[in-house]
Amino acid sequence: MIVSAVIAAGGRGTRIRSVTGDHVPKALLPVAGEPIIFRQLHLLQRYGVKRVVVLAGHLADALREKLEPEAARLGLELHILVESEALGTCGGLHAARELLGKEHFFFFCGDIAVEMDLERLIEVHMESAAAATVVAHPNDHPHDSDLLATEEDDRICAIMPRGTRPPGYYRNLVFASIYVLSPRVFEFVEADKKQDLNNDILPQMIEAGERVIAYNTPEYLRDVGTEERLAMVERDLASGLVDSLHYTKKRPAIFFDRDGVLNVELGGRGITNIDELEVIPGAAQAVRAVNDAGLLSVVITNQSQVAKGFITQKYLNRLFAKLETILGEGGAKLDRIYYCPHHPEQGFPGEVAELKISCECRKPKPGMILRAARELPIDLAHSVFIGDTQRDIVAAQRAGVTAYGVRTGKACRDCTGGIQPVLMFNDVCEAVSFALGGVPEAEFCVDEINSRMASTQRRPLTVAICGPQAAGKSMLAHAVTRALRKRGILANHVCIDDMRRFHGGEGAVTGDVDAFGDVLESFSQGEPHAATADGRPLEADATVNVFDGLYACPPPLRPNIDYAIYVDAHSFVIEDRLAMIHHWMGLRLIDAERVLDRVRNEEWPAVRQQIDFVDATVRIAPLMGGTR
Repeated sequence: MIVSAVIAAGGRGTRIRSVTGDHVPKALLPVAGEPIIFRQLHLLQRYGVKRVVVLAGHLADALREKLEPEAARLGLELHILVESEALGTCGGLHAARELLGKEHFFFFCGDIAVEMDLERLIEVHMESAAAATVVAHPNDHPHDSDLLATEEDDRICAIMPRGTRPPGYYRNLVFASIYVLSPRVFEFVEADKKQDLNNDILPQMIEAGERVIAYNTPEYLRDVGTEERLAMVERDLASGLVDSLHYTKKRPAIFFDRDGVLNVELGGRGITNIDELEVIPGAAQAVRAVNDAGLLSVVITNQSQVAKGFITQKYLNRLFAKLETILGEGGAKLDRIYYCPHHPEQGFPGEVAELKISCECRKPKPGMILRAARELPIDLAHSVFIGDTQRDIVAAQRAGVTAYGVRTGKACRDCTGGIQPVLMFNDVCEAVSFALGGVPEAEFCVDEINSRMASTQRRPLTVAICGPQAAGKSMLAHAVTRALRKRGILANHVCIDDMRRFHGGEGAVTGDVDAFGDVLESFSQGEPHAATADGRPLEADATVNVFDGLYACPPPLRPNIDYAIYVDAHSFVIEDRLAMIHHWMGLRLIDAERVLDRVRNEEWPAVRQQIDFVDATVRIAPLMGGTR
């Protein structure tokens, strides 16, 4: 347990003077009505800290006047050490040596808004036997931040200050201005000398061979050093985002495959030269949207080029650095990148023998996703994987994660049989947009389903979603099912048609009018012979079963359906969507026209007869991807 903490609060706060003027110490900057240093004291006290040493300077008397009663209220032993002249973030630490003794202690910079699990941080620090643990994270402005370079074991090997590092590509890992320090730090702190922790003390410790590690966390850490960042922190507090990012609170992740999803797929040997890595337009926008929504952004990628000897792991790290640098220029950050360097097949010149193994991490195995869930506070059940190959879809399904496909890269053309993404989108931007926003109409449908659940004794409730192909049935059905699950209602989404067979044949598959009756009967008998559309096991105790298909509401079976929805769209919208799907499937133009004629003349009249028997008609806003 750590019972002592140091807070560096002597700065003049020149960047935030427009808010504080020159009469309020930066550490007393009000954040949503409460001084920032008070928030830090509350966090420290919550995790067992008993003694706090504040390194003060500018307006120290004003700081003391406010701090002493608050510390007393919290039961904290408070020591305020006043610097006669500015000594940087760490120069005043020497004066605290006797107070801290031989204990490990927290070190906070006084302008950081933070909400994190300090118990977990202590555990990692102690288990690693580190002389110093630096709390770090990727941020949305790495280009103007001091960056950290780490080894595979999180040991920091270099510090690259902003403004002094040469142009190039760097991994996005920055100081969060929170630390755990051992007493060994005092061997590098000099009395009455201006010193900076990041730029002076830690580099000396690394040079001397001390173990200095990075603790990479996705929790809330943001400085309030500018008026813009202060406003952002206050918005995040008001929205509940700050509390929601605590490590003990699981949250959804968006998992991304790399090649073909975030960057252009080369095929063949893959990317083996840094100049070949080209980020797909819109990828940074997509990742930033995930960041802004408070979800975790995680890359899961096979990189067999390492095992085959095409590139080294060190060079692969350079490729990741380029990806993160370009995303960072777009204000986006990845919380983690997990990669599998293995490949089981031998016979490549220059291959790396120890990596030629059958591992548990290489997709389609779910090892990397499951590792991410162990190392990050991820709610797998409400997470999404965006990929472009069958192995992505299978890995997601095995991990219990919803899988979306994109038509970039390999475009899921190797997906066959029952192995299909839940929905297909044109690119990662569309997929993320849907993952975050869903379908607004789904909430109306869920409200109606709830009301019917309250007024009927029949369980489970049967919901049928019908309409022409490419109108958005599966999109709505998936969105409804997802919304039900978020409300804690067990629900199955079952696709009646063989529309999940994206490839082969003529593309457009005419639904079987009798198929829904057979499936509905199997559910009523308690022995369903259908599978869920998202690859999850059927919930035997489901409260709601959501069925979608061309003929999901045939008149003879309407009495057995509790709530029926017809999804419609303008003819030209459906035709455009089908044309895009047929092009993606590789149909010749003449064949695509022939299929479309059959859809117009045969399918539409038959399908649209159901509109007279449904409870609601929904028209989803046009979206080129995500429909079937």
